[in-house]
Amino acid sequence: MSSKYSSVLLDIDADFMLDDDYNFASWSNERSKSKIVVSGKELGLTLKRFIKKDTDIILEIDHHESLYWWDCYCIDNAQCIHIDAHHDMWGRDCCGGIYEGERGYVDCGNYLQQALVDNIVKKVVYVPSGFRSLSYEKADIKENLSFSRHNKRIEVSSWKKFQREIKKYSKADIITICVSPEWFPRQHWKHIQDLAEIMGAKPSAIKKIKTKADKKWNSMEKSSDRSFAFPYENLAEKEMM
Repeated sequence: MSSKYSSVLLDIDADFMLDDDYNFASWSNERSKSKIVVSGKELGLTLKRFIKKDTDIILEIDHHESLYWWDCYCIDNAQCIHIDAHHDMWGRDCCGGIYEGERGYVDCGNYLQQALVDNIVKKVVYVPSGFRSLSYEKADIKENLSFSRHNKRIEVSSWKKFQREIKKYSKADIITICVSPEWFPRQHWKHIQDLAEIMGAKPSAIKKIKTKADKKWNSMEKSSDRSFAFPYENLAEKEMM
């Protein structure tokens, strides 16, 4: 564990592996053309060094579930290594910003900013997908964070740089791996499975998350109503275990 931070969180979204941003609503005709740029094996073999004897591995469907688990573990003053196609630090436009202690409006796009505001996360190391512009991501994060003091708590790193410098990071206390079915196409499931297996997830947990992901993929194919709001308050522990 890092001496500077009370805990280290490794927070991974499967869509990091893709070659573009495949939002289902706007890229429905393009999802079948999606390609894997960083394979599940490469990602897993790079990140498995974060595993220690007592690291907890958690598989998720939607990425804001990470905040739920950090709450459950009573995490504070943590370093979060965020491997994702999205920075997930957007503000809540409809309600004028993110406020300390709120949970009713948390979704997959703002949960990490909420964690910063609540000091659950003290430092974010964000490693975006290769198709993202680092300069744009830095500017977008700065624009969305409510207070300037939060900007100093964000580091944006390319994947290659992160790989070169990976030994400087402490091992993780909690590792969350998110499927994100709205962004990650079903045809690439094997890469999530490879990642989860290399990271030490239990076979039963992998099977369970695959069933939940299939359910969401199926509902997306059948319905034209695609909502990207995931109310934190509606997440029950029994639904996420």
